[in-house]
Amino acid sequence: MRRRAGASLPLLAALLAAAVASVAAVPQVSPVLAIDLGSEFLKLSIVKPGRIPISIVINEMSKRKTPALVAFVDGDRLVGEEAAAVAARYPDRVYGRLLDLLGRPADDPQLAAMLKASYRPYALERAPNRTSPAAAAVRTDGGELRSAEELAASLLEYAKGLAEAAADGAAVTDAVLTVPASFTVQQRQALLDAAKLAGLNVLGLIHSHAAAALQYGIERDFTNRTDHVILYDLGAASLQAALVTYSAFTGAKGASISQFDVRDVVWRENLGGEHLELVLMEHFADEFNKQLGGGQDVRTVPRAMAKLRKQVARTKQILSANTEAPISVEELWQERDFRSTISRDKFEELAGDFWVRAVEPVTTLLARNNLSAADLAGVQLLGGTSRVPRIKAALSEALGGRALDMHLDADEATVLGAGLFGANLSSIFRLRQFGMADKTPYSVAIQLEHEQAPKTLVPALKKMPTKRGVHLHNLTADALAFTLAFDNAPGAMPECHHAFPLGAFNVTGIQSVVDKYNSSGKVSIHTRVDQSGVFAVVKADATVEVWEEVPPPPPPPAANTSDNATGNATDASGGADGKPDSKAEDAGSKEDGKDGKKEEKKGGKKGANKEAAAAPAPAPEEAPKLRKRVIKVPLNVTGGLFAPGMNDTEMTAARRVMRRLRAHDQAKRETAKARNDLEAYIIATRDLLDSSEEWRAATTEEQREVFAAQLTDTEDWLYGDGEAVDVAEYRSKLRKLKETGDTVAMRVAESKQRPQLVKLGRDFVELARKAVNTWPEAKPWLDADDIARLVEKVDNFTAWLDDGEAAQAKRAAHEDPAFKSEEVSSWLMRLQKEFTRLNSKKKPRPPPPPPPPADANATDAEGAKAEGEGQADGEQQAEGEHAEQQGQGEEKQQEKQQEQEEQPAGAEEEEDKLDHDELRR
Repeated sequence: MRRRAGASLPLLAALLAAAVASVAAVPQVSPVLAIDLGSEFLKLSIVKPGRIPISIVINEMSKRKTPALVAFVDGDRLVGEEAAAVAARYPDRVYGRLLDLLGRPADDPQLAAMLKASYRPYALERAPNRTSPAAAAVRTDGGELRSAEELAASLLEYAKGLAEAAADGAAVTDAVLTVPASFTVQQRQALLDAAKLAGLNVLGLIHSHAAAALQYGIERDFTNRTDHVILYDLGAASLQAALVTYSAFTGAKGASISQFDVRDVVWRENLGGEHLELVLMEHFADEFNKQLGGGQDVRTVPRAMAKLRKQVARTKQILSANTEAPISVEELWQERDFRSTISRDKFEELAGDFWVRAVEPVTTLLARNNLSAADLAGVQLLGGTSRVPRIKAALSEALGGRALDMHLDADEATVLGAGLFGANLSSIFRLRQFGMADKTPYSVAIQLEHEQAPKTLVPALKKMPTKRGVHLHNLTADALAFTLAFDNAPGAMPECHHAFPLGAFNVTGIQSVVDKYNSSGKVSIHTRVDQSGVFAVVKADATVEVWEEVPPPPPPPAANTSDNATGNATDASGGADGKPDSKAEDAGSKEDGKDGKKEEKKGGKKGANKEAAAAPAPAPEEAPKLRKRVIKVPLNVTGGLFAPGMNDTEMTAARRVMRRLRAHDQAKRETAKARNDLEAYIIATRDLLDSSEEWRAATTEEQREVFAAQLTDTEDWLYGDGEAVDVAEYRSKLRKLKETGDTVAMRVAESKQRPQLVKLGRDFVELARKAVNTWPEAKPWLDADDIARLVEKVDNFTAWLDDGEAAQAKRAAHEDPAFKSEEVSSWLMRLQKEFTRLNSKKKPRPPPPPPPPADANATDAEGAKAEGEGQADGEQQAEGEHAEQQGQGEEKQQEKQQEQEEQPAGAEEEEDKLDHDELRR
């Protein structure tokens, strides 16, 4: 059974052998993109038709993950690998940890502390012209402010381009994005806004642990068993651990369908691999400061710390596989190199309580779910930092020596699971069934103005999507105010900085309900959490119950006296349905006539008495009936979230910014291509001048020297003043070089092609003249004037070819040719067309014989016979027509066979061979 929307319902997920469903209304299956935007890397998978429908998307450098960095350097926007390449040179212009910037105010103290501790030397400002206070921005080197949504949109737009390249140019718009469990409503909405700016249609957000759980369970069968698995994800900037329970349920047709349920989630922000890198950076900075002396501190130099960070990341990776690792930084500061080594034991000692804090989420999961290590069927490690040996040892020790599991790819399991989730939401792919339940990791509380304590509105670990409501009875005030905030209950939100108010709202219109119905009834506030985990107040209404009288049924229609008597008789004599039959109607009519005559004779008094006797008695009055009616009255809801998403005006302005950036990037790519084309032409042409014998034969020594000097001058300009010019100037320089180079290349090409075409032309002339000589006998129907004109054209071509070869023989190889191969080709095409027209002209068909004279006497006799016997029936006419058609068909076949017998065999075969074998080579 297909479920499109809710992940809490049975979800259809794919194996690698999934096929595309045939949908008649969709002419082309659109790929679906899955994006795992992490704090350090961007990873992509694409779902498209084919033998392997889900695959990892590689970047332009054939890497399976891309640095999640955006930079603005000298007015240019750099994304991914380009931004990483300049991170050490321009640390204040390269922006990372973009997820942490989304949906957060610029003055967030924890955000500022994170940037300072990680030696990211750029300050945050509030994004301009934004209603939301949670809209941070960075200032570029050009002085422009770029919001966090625009930075993230730059990465997502880059991801879209990579996906379209992987899909062979097909447009990619539908996407699924992963988010960490710690993401708040504001951060989720900001990510959705960024995706919208990038031109993506987000089918849904999925928690990274839920995506990994789907990837883990899709290829396993959990029939008749229940498995508890912990997914431990230690990434670059954060840690989260999820307890997932796998089981199976019976489907509609009795089949067993596997499923999983996220039982619990614990996360720790700012506890990841970057923390270990900072430990090493501090250690090596202290060592370098000792070498400097004089109280100098390398930490005050952003560029030096950026260089150190780059090398420290390599040292940490080496320590994962070795007990000791070196570090070497060229010209770290003040033209001094830095070299050192560190052992794994020293590294683990410097990390301090990191190992204890990294294990604590797992023990918390077990404790508050009443499980032990023996109850776990698996502990799957995810994230790059989970490969650190000390992490593995600490986890195994905390689990009583239990072995850890690494059945999933630590880097790609999340993005592949998100691809499966996206394939389901797209409703295009035919997938196998797998049930999943993703849940809200946070709790939302509501505080009513007339109550002292807040109440839980959305409990933590509630299935998504979900609808929640608050119901209040018999209110008297005209307005109801309430605020929403993240509930900081135990286990709901571990980080207290998310406990700020979520929004404030006001419900009005209650008094008008009371005035109209004497009661407010039940006032309801309706909220929902959608599939992406975004919270919203949907509406408010009042439900009142009122009692109202049931209107009495309408009285029966009035009838005259005579009709009453007749009607009674009719009712008595009618059928079961109350309708009179025909005999009763006749009898009633006769009685009416007799009664009418008697009434006239007896006078008015007796008629009046009879009318009184026939009139019905008045019905007794009944008590009015009451019924209950439920009325739902919509109320007005004002206010909103304190940090809403981008409104239409803000989205329009941001789209203009993105268009300008795209246009600048396109111009930059065109300029780079023009520069590369010029540089490549200089290198390739110089090589031909130096090493090609054909080019040396087509030029003189003086010509080569002049052209080589021209190439050198252009190359010097290219690496000097030509470093920063527009595309038009690059193209102009290339055109000037090609004016000389193309002339030489033309001579070289002509020296090869022209002799071949000349030979082909002379062969054609020889064969054409032989064929023309046979035509008077083989094809006598050809017009002599047409043949003469063809012969004249062949003679003209031969004369032109002779003159051209004579003139070419007088020219040197370095001179322009007397005639070109394309001229020979043009002559041959015209002659071949004329030759083929005459050669394929068929013998004209002889005129049909005249019809035999008609016999007048026979005709008259047949006419008289037709008049006597009448017309033939339709069946005989059809048979006659069919026989006539068969006769005509046989006559045509005989004529065609006669033409073939009269056609000379040898001449036409030779001409066809000439036409196809020689002329078309």
